[in-house]
Amino acid sequence: MLVYVIPILFVVLVGILLLILKQVPEKSAMLTGIGIGMTFIIGLTFTMLIPSFNENWSQNTAKDASRYHAIYLRSDVEKADKDGTTPPLYKGDTNVEFGKLVGYTAQQERGRRVYQREGCMYCHSQQIRPLKGEIARYSIGTSVVPVADEREYIWDQPHFLGTRRIGPDLSREGGKYSDDWHYSHFYYPRQMVNGSIMPAFTWLFDDTDKNIPVPKQDARDLVSYVQTLGFYRQVYDQSLNGGKGGWRPWLKPQDQQYTQNVGESQVLRIDPNINGGKGAQIRGGDKLSPTNKVIPGGTL
Repeated sequence: MLVYVIPILFVVLVGILLLILKQVPEKSAMLTGIGIGMTFIIGLTFTMLIPSFNENWSQNTAKDASRYHAIYLRSDVEKADKDGTTPPLYKGDTNVEFGKLVGYTAQQERGRRVYQREGCMYCHSQQIRPLKGEIARYSIGTSVVPVADEREYIWDQPHFLGTRRIGPDLSREGGKYSDDWHYSHFYYPRQMVNGSIMPAFTWLFDDTDKNIPVPKQDARDLVSYVQTLGFYRQVYDQSLNGGKGGWRPWLKPQDQQYTQNVGESQVLRIDPNINGGKGAQIRGGDKLSPTNKVIPGGTL
């Protein structure tokens, strides 16, 4: 009913204002008042008639959210956290169930808090801007990196967009490297990236067992969160389905395999069978992560 009442009232009000305008000798102030009033009424009309003007834009486009971020039922996440398992991804109608959905498992959410606590956003951004040079920098092989989209951040409170890039952008980091690579990098960054000025987060590890660093729960949670960044981001590829087009992960399998192989070749591990049975550190080793099996929430 209100949908019809507002336009009628608007027309009546305009008519009254025009009649008053004829009786006013100095019309400039009157015209200003009419303009302000019409702006308010038009804005109110659109707010009432078009729901998306009165709600969060991201939530109104939530039907596409699964192409930008992982989605879980809140009840599944709570149950999985109690059982110590990983909740299944939600595949239903996100417009209907949005209030019951979350974008992170319990472990990933804990990892976000570790990311915040350790100040990672001071040196790393989480946004790919629509600039040619930036897209080229963060693309991998033939996989062209997609720019940031609001739907990627609808579950992020607070947001970690960042303002500086003392280190690289991390918004497409998920799935590029294995959990092992990240553990090695957090424990001592310069063993993985020559010249890195990133601090060593040794307090996230327990190295009392024969001086072999073992990631604590905070480290596992942090890596679990980092592996979500951009992992589920998809792009529309017109070449799929015989030229009809379709959605696919932004990072193609062959490019993901390449980055994982390169990363695994740098990981420092302990091989107990060398050095006369005493063991020693080696790079790489035979514990390579299976191709395309690095998933959010994975562990050693």
